[in-house]
Amino acid sequence: MQCPGQDSRFWDGAAVFEYKCPKCGHMLEFFKDDSKRRCKNCGNEVFNPRMDFGCAAYCPYAEQCLGQLPPELLAKKQEKLITDTGAELKRRLKDDFKAIGRAGRAARRAAELAADNEGSNKAVIVLSVYFVILAEAAGGNAAELSQSIMTHFGANEGLKNEIRALLEHQGSAGDEDLNLRLVRQALVP
Repeated sequence: MQCPGQDSRFWDGAAVFEYKCPKCGHMLEFFKDDSKRRCKNCGNEVFNPRMDFGCAAYCPYAEQCLGQLPPELLAKKQEKLITDTGAELKRRLKDDFKAIGRAGRAARRAAELAADNEGSNKAVIVLSVYFVILAEAAGGNAAELSQSIMTHFGANEGLKNEIRALLEHQGSAGDEDLNLRLVRQALVP
């Protein structure tokens, strides 16, 4: 048995609506349970504007369910990951208030630097700062810590790989990408 909200026999006229493709202006027909539709005119994938994707911010299966997430949902998901990782850092550092304070200051500085530098990735920078400080205080490898913590919180593979690569090159000199340079700047007291 289906919930009446999911059973199309109980839907009224508001359950089906039209929406213009933002790319070409062609009209698309959405049903209330459609997460996305592909425009038949230009091939653009359009997310249902009336669907609440709030669950995608915390669900580890959101990308499998919805495919590629819209930028605003990806940002929410990354903000939640930053918040959860900050809480995990505090939990692991327990009474090391000096390291906790340093992590908070460095994370704020990292977020400011990311906002000021186009092309940077705030989540990569802030999370990398957290992992470097946690590794220094707890005595461990930042790249390995990052993988276990991010896996625990359901981070996607692309983000995990990007942070791991950055942390593995964090101590070496030479060519720097923007995110690595900003992590180094944020860690300077």
